[in-house]
Amino acid sequence: MSLSDRALLRAISDDRALGSAMLFAHRHEFSSPDFHPLIMDLWRSAEELVMIEAFREGAKTTLAEEFLTMEAAFGNFFYCVIFGETYAKACQKIEAIAFEARTNIKLAKLFGGKVLSRKPIENKVWFESGALIEGAGWEQEITGFKYLDRRPDRAYLDDVENLERVRSGESVDAGMEKLYREVLPAMDKTRRRIRFTETPRAADCMAVRIRALSDWL
Repeated sequence: MSLSDRALLRAISDDRALGSAMLFAHRHEFSSPDFHPLIMDLWRSAEELVMIEAFREGAKTTLAEEFLTMEAAFGNFFYCVIFGETYAKACQKIEAIAFEARTNIKLAKLFGGKVLSRKPIENKVWFESGALIEGAGWEQEITGFKYLDRRPDRAYLDDVENLERVRSGESVDAGMEKLYREVLPAMDKTRRRIRFTETPRAADCMAVRIRALSDWL
């Protein structure tokens, strides 16, 4: 079956785990365990707030990069901000997404030969669909983030906590306050979705606290 086949495009639109397996097999050194399709389903979920916990090297970030690349190519969001533990780590994710968007032949064939609308820069990738993915450090101020006239409708928090940020209850309080008083209010209120992937750093950390919140899946 040709990768340009409309039926295949529709199948990948419906099943992100299938898309990950077909388009990004070269990134998968080992066979995918059963929980990887579940992670993709959680990313695709209509739920506004989703937290995904997994052990180190569980491929949380790899799957997130692949999912966001596909979503951006489909134009299923307008403006996504990826928050890393630091700005540099966020830019590493942007670099990985940009590399696939520029060099992945299967992806290009599937989306008509052109995935990006312009050359990526350190912290931004623009897609032909109109979508933008931007990288930011968790220490940055998000208030006022806009692309053209619109606020972010997607946010991805990737292991934003470190040992310093879980050193005390007050430090964890600061992270939760940033999430609820900066990130959520800065986003598009009618379209926003947040995905938070984390390996818990301590007995008291954002991931542990979020587990207990009814508004999170």
